[in-house]
Formats: sequence, structure tokens, C-alpha cells
Amino acid sequence: TVLSNGCTFPSCEHSPLFLAYNNITVALTTPNDLAAGSTITIKGLQASTSEGPTVPVYITNVSRTTPTYKPSNKTMVCSCLAAGCTCESAFQGIPRANDLRLQIEMQCNALGWLDLSGETLTVQIGDDTFLTSSNGLGPIPRSCEDNCSVYHNIFPTYKDVTQQVSPTGQLFVAITSSARTDYCGAREYLRARVTVHWTSGVLDMLKGDAAWNPQTGQLVYTVPAGYKVSKAQRFALYFPLRNPAGVHAG
Repeated sequence: TVLSNGCTFPSCEHSPLFLAYNNITVALTTPNDLAAGSTITIKGLQASTSEGPTVPVYITNVSRTTPTYKPSNKTMVCSCLAAGCTCESAFQGIPRANDLRLQIEMQCNALGWLDLSGETLTVQIGDDTFLTSSNGLGPIPRSCEDNCSVYHNIFPTYKDVTQQVSPTGQLFVAITSSARTDYCGAREYLRARVTVHWTSGVLDMLKGDAAWNPQTGQLVYTVPAGYKVSKAQRFALYFPLRNPAGVHAG
């Protein structure tokens, strides 16, 4: 599978110019293991003559030669200082591990009682996954009343978010609250801890460089030491190329 789309700032860190670059994603499987030192060649590309001899590349779902399994997580605090607000969390460097799960802990009493006070809560994961207080989110326990020092999980079980992670390891989470009362008296209308859990050492996402040949339009990536691409494992290469001067130069 090959995808190409305009590279917008800040999702494309390589360009201060809007749409000056294209994001190119090549997703594929291999019939054999690709050991460290193996090369992957992508042909038929075009880029500006200003492109240098190397291009930054992300590769997802590569395996360590010697796995070192350990629980991993990243946490961000999401809070709102205004009524009826949305807070956003943008995670970076998240691998598409098979056990990737999302946990959201909401501050107790921060939303009143939802069903009794009429407040609503919506959670967006990625581009197109939406969960609401009436569809997909767990109920607020009554033990939360006037207990702002405690947090409760809004998912009945941790949410599988493997498909919501972008090819570059980004995961976007937004929480929207209708609350117009600061129930905890902390000048916040919403406060949550957003955590992503996975087992590292199974699949990783790496950032490196690939050799660029403007004469042949070829990009060559070399699997780094300590890693391999396993047989039949779907993986992806993601890289930005600056548009040719005569084609959407930005």
C-alpha cells in the first residue's frame, strides 16, 4: 500500500512551508526475514533538486533481534480552564504493538453526575473514533462524590487503540466536556490523566536516514543493527520528500 498526502506543519517537522513536502507512506509485508544490513529500495520517486543525499525516514513495526520485553507507558495530563471546553493530548513515538491500550482517568466530581446534572462527555481517539457518556464510556461511580483527590477510569476496560496510531507513531486524544461549573473549586472544568500502555521490545518504531538518489528517483533504507523485519509482519516506511519546483512547490 502506498499513500501520499500534503505535509502540513507541525505534523511535518521538516518544513516551515505549508504543503512544501509530501508525506509518503509505504506499507508492505515481506516473504522472508530481513536481517540487519538488508536494504529496502523504493523506486519511481520525484523530489526537488534541493533534496539532500539523505532523507529522514520512520519505520514502524520492526522487531528487535534480541527482544527485551518490559511494560511501557506514556502519560499526559489533560485539563481545561474554561467552561464547555476540549482538551487535547498528542502522543509521539507510540509503536503499533498488538497490546496497545488507552486508559483515561477522570478526576472525581469534575463533571458532576452526568446523568443527574445533564453534563456530557465526548472522547475522540485518532481521526474518526468517538465515544460518549451514553455510548462506550463507563458510568461515574457514586463514590466519586466530593472526592476530587481520586480519579476513576472512564473505560470499563482499557481501550484497544492499535488502529488509531498513525504510521509515524502519533496518537491523538481529545476530551470534550459540557461542564460549566467548577465542581472541584480548582479553576478547572475538566482534568484527566491520559495513559497509553504497551509492551516494548516486541515491535518498535525507529527514526533514521535513507539514501536518496535524485538521478534514479530511488530511496534506499538499510535495516539497522539490532533489528530485523520479520517474515509476514506488516510494516511501514514513512518519509517526507520536498515537491519538485514545478509541481506544487509550496
